This record gives sequence, C-alpha cells and structure tokens, in this order.
Amino acid sequence: MKLENQVVSLELSKRLKDLGFEQKSLWWYEVYDEGGSCEKISILSKAIEGDYHQKYSAYTVAELGEMLPSTFKTENRMYILKIDKFADEFAITYFSDGKAKTVQSDNEANARAEMLIWLKENKYL
Repeated sequence: MKLENQVVSLELSKRLKDLGFEQKSLWWYEVYDEGGSCEKISILSKAIEGDYHQKYSAYTVAELGEMLPSTFKTENRMYILKIDKFADEFAITYFSDGKAKTVQSDNEANARAEMLIWLKENKYL
C-alpha cells in the first residue's frame, strides 16, 4: 500500500491545523515556495527547520483513529462511532436512535479527517 493512501491529504492537513489540532505526527507535509509550489512528504526527524516553508501534520490512519472519540454526547443524545469499509470507499459514521452523520472517502485517512473536522466545527470536540 502506498504511503499516500495511509495519510491524510495536504488539503485536509491544512484544515486540521487551521482548526487547532495539535501538529504532532510521524509524517509531515512540507510545502516549499521557490518560484512554484512543491509538495512532499518527509519524516519528522528529517524535517528542515526554517521560514521558507510551511509544515502540516500528515496524520496516519492510526493517529486519526486515536483522535476520533468512540462516542460523543449532545444535550439529549449519545452518538456512537461506526467505521465501514466497502469495495472502494470508507464510511465514518456517528449514529444515535435513527439519526446519523456520515462522511465517505476512497481514502480511510481522509474520511477520518473529514469527520474530525465536522466534529470540531460543530463543537463536539
């Protein structure tokens, strides 16, 4: 399996950072701007410090799984996490008594990240 299929996309990494998620991951996106935009994944221990690029955590499926709560509670409902794998996509769902919120993606890390973003934006985290 390719590394790109095991980590969240750069776009979602940027959104997670903007929402205040801790930037602590084994893998990082380093975005350089030297007359053009170049994206690459590098291991944290090899990351170069400096002001000429930006870094974003490229969270793995496992790291995102640890960040997702198994349940969350609203004023009158308890929601439970469910993760499904289909032939060509993943679905992350929180459900409670006939109500559910689901996000889907062909990449499991992206599906988990999109759910974390939804939880944070809706103040469930």
